[in-house]
Amino acid sequence: MRLGWKVVIGLSAALVLSTVVFAQRTTGGLTGTVKDDTGAVLPGVTVALTGQYVMGTQTSVTNDNGVYRFLNLAPGSYNLVFEFAGFATLNRNGLVVSVGMTTETNVTLSLSNVSESVTVTGASPVVDTIASDVSTNYDSEWVDNAPVTRNSFHDFIASAPGVVSPSLDSTNRGIAMVYGSAIDDNSYQLDGTDVTDAFFGQALASPNTDAIEEIEILSLGAPAEYGSVQGAVFNVVTKQGSNTFHGDANFYYQNDSLTDRNTTDEDDNGFPFYRDSSPEFTGQVGGPIKQDKVWFFGSFQYQKDAFAPVGVEPGVGTQVDERRRFLGKVNVQVNP
Repeated sequence: MRLGWKVVIGLSAALVLSTVVFAQRTTGGLTGTVKDDTGAVLPGVTVALTGQYVMGTQTSVTNDNGVYRFLNLAPGSYNLVFEFAGFATLNRNGLVVSVGMTTETNVTLSLSNVSESVTVTGASPVVDTIASDVSTNYDSEWVDNAPVTRNSFHDFIASAPGVVSPSLDSTNRGIAMVYGSAIDDNSYQLDGTDVTDAFFGQALASPNTDAIEEIEILSLGAPAEYGSVQGAVFNVVTKQGSNTFHGDANFYYQNDSLTDRNTTDEDDNGFPFYRDSSPEFTGQVGGPIKQDKVWFFGSFQYQKDAFAPVGVEPGVGTQVDERRRFLGKVNVQVNP
């Protein structure tokens, strides 16, 4: 009897955890309508999707209303090929998918008596005509080039509309207020896992900034899947492997000669902010373990900041903040 209760409790816990994980969003989608030159919808059109983060090729066939749809796509750029007998093949390249958004791309196929292919390249405007929430998305290109500090993702979310510049408390956890909400009203998600401190309401995990694929700041109108969130949902999705090996490394460094003074002797008693040294190293690599089946991605970051705060004599009150961040991920396609 005791063993039976343990099994019931274990299965219940697994069901609850799987439901929680399933509820969080880390992907986006593509949809649209296919028509001919007269404006009539075309059912039965085969639509093939490929991209960096797709294992193999996904296909969809337009329904009676000429609508195609692809769900659960990792954020990134994708290509579509539209094929239908009697019509010229259309290639639509560079379609951007963002976390939590459905990109609508409508196309028109032209009649053709010969084998003909038309290619249209260029990212479409990411306009979600389905969702009613208010959100801001920052992709990896923005994260790489944003003219802000890059100690953690808290530095990036400060750029979103309605977010009061986050800071770090004494425990190095981010503090953010969105549209007047309290600092413990927010939800922090990392790759679909809730990493919100149940007591303080702050983030318990902060990934390497170079490993971030996209950040979604869901400011207003969070869906019911996020529970009783009264502030914002900060949704961080990290990079993953692909069918090709890729990697990068970088090094950043600051010291006092590279740090300007923004106080006077009257403000700091002759002891301005002093930065002894601030090195940062990041390295990451990803690729296939098995083509179109198993991918891996790994990342490491080392950060150190040795400094003396304003009004404190260097060497006497120098503080050292040191972090090591590790991230490992494996993506598996169980079946086609």
